[in-house]
Amino acid sequence: MLRLCLIEKIGLIILNMPGSPSLKELAIAEHDDISVQTKKVSIYGWTGFAKVKLKTNSNGELVLSGSGATTPTIYNIALTSANTEYSQNLPANTKKFRIYAVDSTKRYPHSDALKVCFIENQSNTTFIPIPASGFYQEEDINLTGKTIFFQSPTGSGNVIIVAWS
Repeated sequence: MLRLCLIEKIGLIILNMPGSPSLKELAIAEHDDISVQTKKVSIYGWTGFAKVKLKTNSNGELVLSGSGATTPTIYNIALTSANTEYSQNLPANTKKFRIYAVDSTKRYPHSDALKVCFIENQSNTTFIPIPASGFYQEEDINLTGKTIFFQSPTGSGNVIIVAWS
């Protein structure tokens, strides 16, 4: 049995959907006040063990988001100098990743915001701030030959990146 939930202030729960329309058609048909062009709608399924994001393929069929990612790679990068840009190459065919910072013991969140970007020498000017105890992640991607750049205002701690390919 497939159970789905449509999320983002809609509160629609759909059970047993064999032969259902595509997600775009469902959003329009069931919720006339939602514009597919201006609203982002996420649909999740439950495997019995975990919540997984679903999407449609080109035929409008439901498929698991990020499926195919089977190999996790964990990177631990020591931040030894304040305000210095560090980098980490992601593995080929990266499907999703998560990046966060911890203190030097690797047991507690880093005390300062981490600055993350995707262009070299931009981690101090054009960056995504990750607050202490926070993280940044991307899913539903397919990256090859990409590098993440980051820095911290303190010269201590570690950045942990978990990349799935």
